[in-house]
Amino acid sequence: MVGAWYNQLLIFGVDGSGNVTTNVLSLQDQTPMVDTAVDTLIAAYQAISGVSVFAAQKQITKQYSGVVTPGAYSTWADRAVFNMQGANKNANVGLVGPLSSIFLSDTITLNLSNTQVLAFIAALEAIIGIGPGGIPMTKCNRGYRTQTNPFNVAP
Repeated sequence: MVGAWYNQLLIFGVDGSGNVTTNVLSLQDQTPMVDTAVDTLIAAYQAISGVSVFAAQKQITKQYSGVVTPGAYSTWADRAVFNMQGANKNANVGLVGPLSSIFLSDTITLNLSNTQVLAFIAALEAIIGIGPGGIPMTKCNRGYRTQTNPFNVAP
């Protein structure tokens, strides 16, 4: 499985249209999955996303039960992008099916003072990393809403 090979966490969910979604996150280390850190991330993910997470994988697979939250951006094509920074490296982390409540009134800019957004960022900072050494991400510089072009990507 990919999650065991490359120091990655795979998060699987279902969007408001019934399509399966996958998020792939690079991690700080290759130790076996620590339930507490992943559980915290999944809870924070589901608090700001309309996607129902049903599993996460890092060397082993853990099942979750979530609820799809219908909304303006609850499809596989909709994303909230978090620009994370750590040790002079940047990485964009995409969240599938973001809730409209996490954006400012312009409906594009991520509200970095929203408590649920802050909880998600803290959960990300606890486990994600970039590069071969798993450089920790320690700050979210900005975030915005975007959409994948459905004509370029199959659901």
